[in-house]
Amino acid sequence: MGSSERFVEIASGHITNRGQADLVTNLPNLVGDSKDLHELYHSWYSFDKDIKFHLEGTKSIVSFKGVYYLDKIVLDMDKKNLSDDDFIQLVRFFVDVDLMQDLGVKKEHIQVWFSGTGFHIVLPNIFGFTPSISLPFTVKSTLQDVFPDCDPIYDGARLIRAPFSYNKKSGLFKIPLRVDELHVLSFEQIKKKAESIPTERFFSKYEFKNVSPYLNKYLKLHTVTPSRPQETK
Repeated sequence: MGSSERFVEIASGHITNRGQADLVTNLPNLVGDSKDLHELYHSWYSFDKDIKFHLEGTKSIVSFKGVYYLDKIVLDMDKKNLSDDDFIQLVRFFVDVDLMQDLGVKKEHIQVWFSGTGFHIVLPNIFGFTPSISLPFTVKSTLQDVFPDCDPIYDGARLIRAPFSYNKKSGLFKIPLRVDELHVLSFEQIKKKAESIPTERFFSKYEFKNVSPYLNKYLKLHTVTPSRPQETK
């Protein structure tokens, strides 16, 4: 099954309005625009059509026992109690030192998104994760070990804010930033930029094409039978 035929669980309007599945390729049609102030979330993992039938029957992903897929890695960095300046410096250090210098992640493989409150750093599947029913266990073990300072959002039921969608907490939008912009814009300037979203949103621009798993030496495989994934809180 190609990635274009994969599904995600969605929560539209509010994070609690979950239990529906839609094609990954349909996400751009669900976001809305700057006037809609529409929140949209999708599952951190993607699925084959089994998730659609599962959610139609149960309305909950918790008991899902099918295969999980992963094309992109989304790392979450929250501001917490940091000042604006300390937070933006932390994110810059993470991109420059932790990712590019220490791990050797290529600049063209780093996508920075301001979520309206914090940052999502998106990477291709450079660890070589493969589809399986226990994929969340492998992902969690690997990413928590490699990225201990990022929020552990890797359980099988996790939702993530969709690109270009509205963040009700801050009144801002989730917007993309070039790595170069991250280094020159202040946190206040980034928030100002996130007051609206581009009228032209090319989701295909943010797809990674044929990236080899050059960090597969960090992969931690799990062969245990998974228990039920945790429900997102």
